[in-house]
Amino acid sequence: MTDPEELYQHWLETRIEPNTLRVSFQQPLSQIRNTGLEYALTTCEAEQIHQGFLFDSSTDFYVQEDDIPMWLDIIEENGLIGGGNTEFRATDEHVFYNAQTVNDVTTVSIPQLIIDLLDEDGPAVEAANRLIETHHTVNDE
Repeated sequence: MTDPEELYQHWLETRIEPNTLRVSFQQPLSQIRNTGLEYALTTCEAEQIHQGFLFDSSTDFYVQEDDIPMWLDIIEENGLIGGGNTEFRATDEHVFYNAQTVNDVTTVSIPQLIIDLLDEDGPAVEAANRLIETHHTVNDE
């Protein structure tokens, strides 16, 4: 049997790093949902939806590359660039594979969420390990 932790570590080491932009938004989740554009939450906010271990202090999400100009307009109208509570991420479309909608909010798949949490520091790594344990435990009985 293949070790899930080894697979995630390999995926983490070989993945395409997303381009990111950190901004400040008032009520970021509401702003994101009201755009009508495709997105997928990740890290703390997505982990809170799926597992509830981390405090959702930041709203990080992926956007489609073709939608970047529209997102930039939204940022100019509603946000402040440079630091903040919201991180826009753009990379190839694979991050949208098997995205999930929970409570009218779209998140990345659990495997993508695990990778993104492993790429963070501190408690995010523990949250990723808990997700691995929950979603990849096999009974040896």
